[in-house]
Amino acid sequence: MAKTRSRRPDQSADPALLTLSNGLRVVLQQARFSPVVSLSAWVGVGSADESPAEAGLAHLHEHMIFKGTARRGVGQIAREVEGAGGEINAFTSYDHTCYYLTMGRDDLELGLDILADAIGGATFDADELRKEIEVVLEEIRLYRDLPQYHVSEGCWGEAFRAHPYGKPILGDPRVLRALKRGELLRFYRKHYRAPNLVLAVAGDFEWEPTRRLIAKLFGALPGGPLRAAPRPVEPAQTHNRSLVMRDPIRQAHLALAWHGVSWGDPAAAELDLLSLILGHGDSSRLEHRVKSMKRLVHEVTTQVFSSRDPGLFGIEASTNPELIREAYQAVLAETYQLSANPVSEEELERAKLNIEAAFIGKRETASGIGQALGYSVILSGGVDLERRYLERVLAADRAGLRRTAERFFTHANLTATVLVPSDFKLQPRELAQLSRQARQAVTSAAKPVAKAKKAAVAPALIGCAGCRRRLKRAVLPNGIRVIVQETDHAPLVAIRTLSLGGLRYETAANNGIANLTAQMLTRGTARLSAITFAKIVEGMAGNMHGISGNNSIGVGAEFLSRDFDRGFELVAEAMREPAFRSTELARKKQEITGYIRDKLDNPSQVVRDLFMRTLFPAHPYGLPMLGSEETLRGLDAEALRLHWQELLCPANLVIAIAGDVSFEAALARIEKSFGDLPARPFAPLRLPPPQPPAGVVRVAETLAKEQTHLLVGFLGSRIGSADEYALHVLNAALSGQGGRLFLELRDRRHLAYSVFSFVREGIERGSFGVYLGTSPQTADEALAALLEQLERVISQPPAGRELRWAKRYLIGSHQLDMQTAGSVALTMGLNELLDLGYRAHLLLADRVRKVTEKQIAAVVRKYLTLERMVVARVGEGERAD
Repeated sequence: MAKTRSRRPDQSADPALLTLSNGLRVVLQQARFSPVVSLSAWVGVGSADESPAEAGLAHLHEHMIFKGTARRGVGQIAREVEGAGGEINAFTSYDHTCYYLTMGRDDLELGLDILADAIGGATFDADELRKEIEVVLEEIRLYRDLPQYHVSEGCWGEAFRAHPYGKPILGDPRVLRALKRGELLRFYRKHYRAPNLVLAVAGDFEWEPTRRLIAKLFGALPGGPLRAAPRPVEPAQTHNRSLVMRDPIRQAHLALAWHGVSWGDPAAAELDLLSLILGHGDSSRLEHRVKSMKRLVHEVTTQVFSSRDPGLFGIEASTNPELIREAYQAVLAETYQLSANPVSEEELERAKLNIEAAFIGKRETASGIGQALGYSVILSGGVDLERRYLERVLAADRAGLRRTAERFFTHANLTATVLVPSDFKLQPRELAQLSRQARQAVTSAAKPVAKAKKAAVAPALIGCAGCRRRLKRAVLPNGIRVIVQETDHAPLVAIRTLSLGGLRYETAANNGIANLTAQMLTRGTARLSAITFAKIVEGMAGNMHGISGNNSIGVGAEFLSRDFDRGFELVAEAMREPAFRSTELARKKQEITGYIRDKLDNPSQVVRDLFMRTLFPAHPYGLPMLGSEETLRGLDAEALRLHWQELLCPANLVIAIAGDVSFEAALARIEKSFGDLPARPFAPLRLPPPQPPAGVVRVAETLAKEQTHLLVGFLGSRIGSADEYALHVLNAALSGQGGRLFLELRDRRHLAYSVFSFVREGIERGSFGVYLGTSPQTADEALAALLEQLERVISQPPAGRELRWAKRYLIGSHQLDMQTAGSVALTMGLNELLDLGYRAHLLLADRVRKVTEKQIAAVVRKYLTLERMVVARVGEGERAD
């Protein structure tokens, strides 16, 4: 079967790479910490391999591969995967297309059979192709409506004028509309050949049976030589490029890019380190200086794309239009400083540690392991891409980073793109002049660079002999509830501290106080300033963030297990001694105000808020999570302090921990940090239950976008209600790629790219609804079709095979969701806090299996009240009735 093979993964922690006789490369990695397997098929073709006449075909394959084979009809692949409790999806990049499944270990054979059938036996039916092209056109419209995506696409197009990295991955609508089936088949036969594929399998499986099964199922894929056309080479950029784009939006968005390197260049690791130093974490230069101190942006990110061909180093930011010029110059000044003066030793070591920790974090799930290996092989040809990359990261020094910054961060190598409101006055030549001024203003006086420290050895990323699985609960004498789930397959610990609070504890007058309070908890303590606090957390490769939801408030954190004690001390300090300094509060309020304005340009968020305030007109659930600009202005430090003091009470506190720490060690640490918190009574808030609409309430808002967004829904159940599991089963039957809504409204009638149902319980009542995004021309048809489906659910509730499918899908999705320590800690904590019991997540499968057809029919009649529902619409020209 194999031409080459490394050691078996059941004999070594190393992955095994083998090659079938037809040229298919297979990489296998056992990881038995969870009864799950991850399967991914990587194809060495992306949008950068398309000719102009093929623009969009790589991405279209992502849609069509799962649309039917000779053995499986339309929708059957998704239904089989989800019916086995698995998940299926795909993505397309500039260089690759990836199809991936995650299944329970007992369904490995089914998953491999489906993947082999789809990759090797897709029929590309002409009628289905026509329908799916319409779905892709809806996808293009959806992303075109998002300002951050639009400005990024414009920046890449300006930076790459010759190389196809400058073309949108989703394709050209004109090419797609004119596409014939024969053209798609020629593209498929050219690229979907075994030597151009990599199959990655990771998780809980047996070596020999899996090896034989792969040979049987994938051995028939066609081999033969590949005839890929050479890609155009992007000429070196010798002049600054500036682009101003305009849309009917409220905020301004900025995208900067400098040409970089491909994955194999030693500078790739150094650019990643510079990216972290510049824009990752609250202590990074852009976050601290430009966002926090100067308050010129409310969001800023950095990223590096180093793939098959030289890519980009990018910075994106959002701000108020009147600040765009100053923000642009400040971002550039910080970037150019990297080439004028060396980074500090502290910055470099912190960045190295955070890159190491990010790789460790991917090892929490089978899919993280499998996709990393598949990517390694498809890109580099071997399984050691991560190891080689980490070696370069750890060997980097300050002088090398400075040389790399000098090499790339030049005025001539910069492509700058801004997206501003339609009537905002700004010209490209202004951007070029501002960039030139920023570069000239940076001093070139060199500072001495200390000798680099000897590179550390990268830690082992996988290790689990006999994982601990103890789940224990304790109550401290003062009433704090403690829950610990032990695992040791990854050296990580997740912490969640939770109290009743959140949106439900707000009023119209103080709306936004819960989110603002939670955000401020990690912005400094009585002892530590915000920047010092951030440096300590990020210096341990940890992260800490405020939590604020509908019903809860608290702090979340993740640390390497070796830093659990120090990390938990900081969690306790943030909770017990938050500073709520006025300067930090002003910065955070300005940041949240920016997010509020960003939401107004995002139609899916606008329709969600419109739906909720209509369904819950007199209940806090109808308020926006972030508050409003007006209510934020009225919140001061004293209001936040009083709000937090009222909620921080032992009787109202659950601390949930999951990961590589023993119950005894965690409990001792918690007792030391919280054992002296004085006990006092806590009376949970009681609110009158919301009332259903008196009839059908139709609401609409106009937003000049390419899609219309619809949200139809009803009041749902209470948390802990006897109807809870039946409603979730009903939701599973409607959602997913194999659910009724997706099959009918997307697969069969191509009325939407995104369509799904949702269920959210509430302490009094929750919500149940359906969301759909479509073109304005088909909005009325889509709404009618959606309502038809709801009527069909009422007349024909899920039963028999469909009900069994929905149960398996729900149980399997839950199992996959529980792979990470963060998910486990949050789920346990919320279940305990809301009186569901800390073991509720372990009982879900059994309770779901016991749901009957009679119960499904009863919840359909009880909750899907078409005569008392909310219909919300947002889009171009929409008006309320």
